[in-house]
Amino acid sequence: MQRPQAFVIGQFILFAIYAAVWVLLPRTATSVAVVAGIILVLAAASLLALAILEHQRRNASLPNISPSPDRRAALVATGLYRFVRHPIYTAVLAGVLGTALMHGSWVTLALFIVIAVFFTVKSRYEEGLLKQVYPGYAAYMQRTGRFLPLV
Repeated sequence: MQRPQAFVIGQFILFAIYAAVWVLLPRTATSVAVVAGIILVLAAASLLALAILEHQRRNASLPNISPSPDRRAALVATGLYRFVRHPIYTAVLAGVLGTALMHGSWVTLALFIVIAVFFTVKSRYEEGLLKQVYPGYAAYMQRTGRFLPLV
């Protein structure tokens, strides 16, 4: 199995484990955590929709789920991508954190950390490939945060 495929399978396995834990463990969140989680999930959904639309507007295609760059697609560095290199990953992480807060279990919060580490590793691998495909990607990395602006 190639590394890009392993990342895709790995993320689906992590999401399946997270979903099973979320459904099977009792919820213990306080009302404040639930409200904060709902706000974070709604923000994540909005961010996800905007990032996908920006990519689709630039390339007339949906983003690739694999870390392998689509060599036919242009680098998107406008809209949200002007501030964050991986706004879709940011949205996914915000959604997982929001649902973890809504659940209230330390296990869901621990799984959020595992998923965040996974997406950090995946994004670093992806960026190595992107630098090979897009000559300006290294400069883009210098001025744009990975998951958050300036970070």
